[in-house]
Amino acid sequence: MASIRAADINTLPHDYDAESAVLSSCLLDPDAMARAQEAGLEPSDFFRVANGTVYGVMLDLAQRHEPVDLVTVGDALTARGQDDVAPNGLIAMVDVNVSTIHVVHHAEIVKRHAERRNILRATAEIAKAVHDYEDGPLDDLRDQVSQLLADAVGRPTDGTHWMGTPEEMLDYLTWQEMRAEFLESHPNTLIHTGLGGVDSILDELPEETVTVIAARAGIGKTMAMEQLAEYNAMRGHTAVFYHYELSTLDMLHRRTTRHTGVPFRALRRGKGAREYRHDFNKLYGELEGWAENEIFVHCNGWTAGRVAADITRLHNLGKCDLAVVDYLQMIPLPEGRDSGNIAQKYGQMVDAFKTCAAHLGIPIVLGSQVKRVSDGRPTDEDLRNSGETKEKANQIIILHRPNDRPGDAIPQMGATEVIEAYVDKSTYGPTGKATLEHMMGWFCLGDPEAPAPVYEDVPIDF
Repeated sequence: MASIRAADINTLPHDYDAESAVLSSCLLDPDAMARAQEAGLEPSDFFRVANGTVYGVMLDLAQRHEPVDLVTVGDALTARGQDDVAPNGLIAMVDVNVSTIHVVHHAEIVKRHAERRNILRATAEIAKAVHDYEDGPLDDLRDQVSQLLADAVGRPTDGTHWMGTPEEMLDYLTWQEMRAEFLESHPNTLIHTGLGGVDSILDELPEETVTVIAARAGIGKTMAMEQLAEYNAMRGHTAVFYHYELSTLDMLHRRTTRHTGVPFRALRRGKGAREYRHDFNKLYGELEGWAENEIFVHCNGWTAGRVAADITRLHNLGKCDLAVVDYLQMIPLPEGRDSGNIAQKYGQMVDAFKTCAAHLGIPIVLGSQVKRVSDGRPTDEDLRNSGETKEKANQIIILHRPNDRPGDAIPQMGATEVIEAYVDKSTYGPTGKATLEHMMGWFCLGDPEAPAPVYEDVPIDF
């Protein structure tokens, strides 16, 4: 009774499809390995020994910051004399129908079955211990049985269980004191939007959260997210901006215009350094202290899972305190039989970012489009193709231009218009409305009560 008989092995809980999906995802997607590790998956969790061996090789490569793919895994298996582990070769493990965005879910399935097998083995050991026990205090038997079960179930070591013991209460009170002292001496620690009255409503972007900034096309969601990233980069945080639509060069042009007033068109024509050198000298002096804190990633074609994996990689290297993704509707939709309808697919992508934010303890900001509404301003109910986003996001900010421009209007450099920012959802505090001022041509949203920047000797050319 102490062990599972060979004939009963295949009756133990397992899921070969989930195991294959994990390995296939890691071989197909360069960044899937980082996401699989989020589930705490170990080689011993695989029911098929060969699968565990292959995953162990992948894990070794990932821990050495080496790529995980068919070539590197195959070479590592050959170097270990284990190239016959996969009966039909590694290529046979690749399932092109697997959606790599679900790798965490598949890894959790494998982990769950492994834990069930551990408990079953423990119950067999317990049954044998009870059957064989004849003499002696029953307390000894209870201790033995309790130990076997505790070893199988595992003791919480990841902070998931808070038991309210005196030691834990003391730890909490100590944390309160240390946190207050730290914030007093490091006031720039918290992440803010930098968007005037929006911060007075939200206060901060808490760790482990997802904030959605949404607007119709042309209202300014990209501009708002650019400024949010820059504001925190200036305050010493490392902000990573993932952009799908604009090139990195255009992002740099927009940033340069915002900080110098040199027209965007002039920068695109290469005239910035030659005709506006005095402003460029000013820009260099301004950026010298914080430019390295802002990382641009042009991620056209990347899945949500790949972006989440890159966020994880950069955070592990100490290079990501805040991630901004512009924007949801540009991210390729998940594929596969289990991916659901369009709204569910967007929900899955938001889930991937929310899991990443919680795992790393950082805020993630997502851009989103909203549907055009015929009357009034859009609300969080109008997020385009993203019905589940309202439920999953921690904060939702909707930008709205109350007075639409005429269709043939040409924005004048330095002219201003009102943009309303509505905090429609905030898990941690109140909602409300803030008024911002768009300085047209400068890609800048400011607080109308704050003095506008003054750029001298810059001709109007927009």
